[in-house]
Amino acid sequence: MMKLTAMFVALLAILTLTACGDDKPSPINNQEPSTVVDTKWEKEMSTEELKGFLLLMNGGVDSDDLYVPDGTTATFVFDFFSGTDVYFDLNLVTPLLPVKMRMQIPYTYNASTETVLFKLSENTIVSVEPQLPAFSDIDLSEADDAIGKVNWDQKTLTINFTEDGATMASLILKQTK
Repeated sequence: MMKLTAMFVALLAILTLTACGDDKPSPINNQEPSTVVDTKWEKEMSTEELKGFLLLMNGGVDSDDLYVPDGTTATFVFDFFSGTDVYFDLNLVTPLLPVKMRMQIPYTYNASTETVLFKLSENTIVSVEPQLPAFSDIDLSEADDAIGKVNWDQKTLTINFTEDGATMASLILKQTK
């Protein structure tokens, strides 16, 4: 019994010294995640940032359709709730009317390249509030896929939106979960 107690104390001492050593993460704990499931990424935009982003998404062409009232803010959230689908939430706050939209978008994640392929053309609109006729025209069925790149060290997800193979705009989101 004494040998077992001595071995236990020695093991405890080794574990304590290991835990109190330098705070460098072990290679096992420092591995990049192999999945984006159960992560959430967010980007908030001011009026000016939103205007610039929409202008880029429109190929640099300014039009009346891109009018963004002063004081408008937008929050983009990508919530990877499963291994195959992500919720995309857009919360647009304008001086007159707040708008909330939720889409479910299929995706695939490649852990070796840390890239996410968003299949925008296969999206499903889950909800849009308020229910206004203008929002019933949302159609991404012919949209190009978007490609995201995860940087686990910086906790960022950069999504590149493309049209005909050319990047139109990029959205950099911070990991919040």
